[in-house]
Amino acid sequence: MRSQIIFAVGLVVVAAACSSAPSSGACRPRVGTYLATFSSRSGNCGKIPEQVYVFDGDAGAPEGCTESGNPSATACEVTLDTTCKPGPNEPDKLATTVRGKATWSEDANTATAVLQFILKHPDGSTECEGTYDVSFRRQ
Repeated sequence: MRSQIIFAVGLVVVAAACSSAPSSGACRPRVGTYLATFSSRSGNCGKIPEQVYVFDGDAGAPEGCTESGNPSATACEVTLDTTCKPGPNEPDKLATTVRGKATWSEDANTATAVLQFILKHPDGSTECEGTYDVSFRRQ
C-alpha cells in the first residue's frame, strides 16, 4: 500500500507542478509517457520499482490534495509541497505528504528530483518517511 500511494502522489505532483511553460525560452510542457526510476536516499518506506506514467498536461492537484509549488522563471525547476488525504470511503488509505525539488530539461525529455514522502495513518501516527532520488525519461 505504501508504494501505491507514493507513486500516485509523487508523480502527479512532479508533473502537475511544472506542466506548462510560461514563455518562450522556458521549459516545454510535460506531456507524454515517462519512465520513472526511484533510488532511496534514506528512510523506512522501502524500495520503489521503476514505473511508467502518462502526463497529460493537467496542472491541477488531484482530488483530495492541497498543493503549493514555486516554479523558477523558466518553469524548469519547481519546489514542491503537496499533501493528499484519503476520502471518507477510504479508511485503509494513508495521508501522504510529498516535499522536494524537481528540475526538468528544457525539452521536457528528462527530469531529476529529490522527493521526501511522509505517510500517516488517520490517527496522525507515521507509517513511514523516506527521501528518494527520482529520475524521469520520456519514452
